[in-house]
Amino acid sequence: GRPTDITSVDSGRVFITDVGDNPALYAADDDMNRLCRIHYTLQKTQDKEAFYETAKGVCQ
Repeated sequence: GRPTDITSVDSGRVFITDVGDNPALYAADDDMNRLCRIHYTLQKTQDKEAFYETAKGVCQ
């Protein structure tokens, strides 16, 4: 998939809008140098009534 660049909002937590099929997610420093890829898995089914979903990721 296409890379997704986002900003950490709170203690390593991030908010991503409209995540498709597990886009590539990278941690970057202040100069936008990629530090690692964050591997995560979304739930197979979405709760259409929920405002957001959560997933844990590992930076490798």
